[in-house]
Amino acid sequence: MKQSASGAVQKNCLLQLSRSFFNMPAGGSATRCAQRMQQKTASGRYDLALSGWSADVFHSIGQTPADWDAAAPSDDIFLQRLFLSSLEYSAPEGMAFAYVVFYFQNRPAGIAYGQLLDLRIKKSLEAPLAANRGRLRALQSMIAGLGRFQMLVCGNMLLTGEHGFYFQHKNLEEPEMARLLDQAFEAVASSFRSRGRKVDLVMMKDINPCCKGISATMSRMGFCDFSFQPNMKLRLSPAWKTFNDYLEAMSSKYRIRARRAFKKRNGIVRRELSPQMTAIEAPAMYALYRDVAAHSDFNAFDLHPGYFTELKNTFPQLFRVFGYYMDDELVGFCTTMRNGDTLEAHFLGFKDAVNSQYQLYLNMLYDMVGTAIEEGVEELVFARTAMEIKSSVGAEPQHLDCRLRHYRPLSNRLMPFFIRLLEPAVEWTPRHPFREE
Repeated sequence: MKQSASGAVQKNCLLQLSRSFFNMPAGGSATRCAQRMQQKTASGRYDLALSGWSADVFHSIGQTPADWDAAAPSDDIFLQRLFLSSLEYSAPEGMAFAYVVFYFQNRPAGIAYGQLLDLRIKKSLEAPLAANRGRLRALQSMIAGLGRFQMLVCGNMLLTGEHGFYFQHKNLEEPEMARLLDQAFEAVASSFRSRGRKVDLVMMKDINPCCKGISATMSRMGFCDFSFQPNMKLRLSPAWKTFNDYLEAMSSKYRIRARRAFKKRNGIVRRELSPQMTAIEAPAMYALYRDVAAHSDFNAFDLHPGYFTELKNTFPQLFRVFGYYMDDELVGFCTTMRNGDTLEAHFLGFKDAVNSQYQLYLNMLYDMVGTAIEEGVEELVFARTAMEIKSSVGAEPQHLDCRLRHYRPLSNRLMPFFIRLLEPAVEWTPRHPFREE
């Protein structure tokens, strides 16, 4: 083997570093992770390092015992069996699942939910990369093109919010939760690898701002910070008994703006779709969704074409689908999901030309506010993206923590650099539509 000249310093250029970062296998680090993780017991359960704690790992919600239901939160439909089963049935292509049941002294005490997906950086960032110009675009495009990961996510990539884990144990401190999650997802990664699935990255997604101890502990354990756009949420006033009450709470400027938008939608008819109509319109809805997703800042996957039909059939009352028609042609749609005292805005789609002329998206946001008031919920979650227009209808940003770790130590040290380089820069001005009391 050739050796470099004595005393010479070998330097890697950025392209070489990026190739190393993206393409080198995770085997060595994965072995070390497995060594840190406690061994399985004879029953197949993983003993965790925290005294009295253990975990079982499953890859289908149908495999989980009744202990999942005993430990799952009753106020979060997105961690309950029926929703997870529907998602598993109509999953994005290539997505695989993991379900963890935590036990304390052999009693169910918590759960965690995970998704494994094939993340292609260049495809996910297609729209913002196309918008850039000059050398930055060339550099970003070159590095993004090298990036293809198998990413394991604690949480749900189809939702915004903390829907990845839940612990019942009242005396469990946040640093202990972080360590349990870390160990459990090392077990999950090991389980996927034993099934022939590569795992490069693990991400703890959307940690609630009230759980700073979890985020801080994960940072100390080698996870790097990763920021998505904020979650936009509207807290509904108890005084809003009707949609007109909501409008009257606005300053005159924003009330006039709203009524101008209502006039612009003239000629568009809004209809709530039944399960049968959702199935009929499913191909058109999917095409409209794809049109919007293609222009988003970050798009990690494509929905299954039957996703909306599956959810509507499973939750005919809680999952609502609204179609927007011009001359009986579907030109847009939006969906909402009731989750306890919260209404969640879900996926939508529209024709870009119709949106521009009729302010369709803004009207959808107002309509969802009306739906939330009608349902009597306390909060409307608009999720991420389009922060400025959502703030114009009253939504406020909630910053959720995410933590990311590459299983190769060298790649993990480079992770913050590549996140900063590839993260889309989004500038927006918060709006304040309500009168000050």
